[in-house]
Amino acid sequence: MVVNEIVEAFILSGFAYIKPGCMHRFSEHKELIDYITLGPKLYNVLVKASEIGEKVASGKIGAPSAGIGRLLSDAIKAIGGRLTKNRVFYDAIVSLTITAIAASHASTVHKREISESRIEKSLRLFLASSTGKDSSALVHITRTIGPTKYVSLFNKADYTRTRVEMEDISLYEIFYTLSPISISLKALVEFTPIVNTIKNIKKYYEKLRDVNNALVSAYISELLDLEKPPLWAKKDLEYILSEGAMVSKTSAKKLFEIDRRMRKEKIEYNELLPILTTASAISLILKYIA
Repeated sequence: MVVNEIVEAFILSGFAYIKPGCMHRFSEHKELIDYITLGPKLYNVLVKASEIGEKVASGKIGAPSAGIGRLLSDAIKAIGGRLTKNRVFYDAIVSLTITAIAASHASTVHKREISESRIEKSLRLFLASSTGKDSSALVHITRTIGPTKYVSLFNKADYTRTRVEMEDISLYEIFYTLSPISISLKALVEFTPIVNTIKNIKKYYEKLRDVNNALVSAYISELLDLEKPPLWAKKDLEYILSEGAMVSKTSAKKLFEIDRRMRKEKIEYNELLPILTTASAISLILKYIA
């Protein structure tokens, strides 16, 4: 269940239109196809992630020996350097692989009483109990085929493989180190932005009964909460939210105009997409949307 929902979340969140400043069905972003096919490309890794979550939940293995650093390394290798040098793709791979582990763990422990707070608790368990070897594996693959800016932060923090293993630095600390320039990994560590996006997806879906509108509305809420959109766009975005995104021709037209102007001015918010994908996956798992 968890794996299929995550694969679907990549497609739904990537294709949802119109997300101003972000790749969507009608945008000219060439990487959109690469993004929505991340789920199928990661399928085998996501299955392993789900199995790890279940094994830890059933007591077959302990969380510290789950090997999630190696799994993240495998996930990044599976996609390859052309895309993983892009922070949006790197963040999405990491976030959704960890979400697969956490959601599987939570659903095995709590059965039908699973919730976003219980998924968050499971996620924190795995991040906090990860070992220096987990972090070392991720640092190594990031240095090899990861975003250059992340490598610079590792250099600044003096995160060599030896030091990371000797000092038993957790993945939580690794993501915290990257959080100043990664809004998605910061959201993963803090989790509140993801919970807020889930709540918005649920709220707008219940109001509008349309997945596309719910995801676009949740994205606009994300944009207003986590970024500082231009003043010329802010009022219109707030109006569109009150209307319900793509519900009326007026709001759809305004979205199109804002998106077109942002592209013209080279304003981009693709870095918000992994948060929307993570929230979409959890919303599907919890059956908030269908």
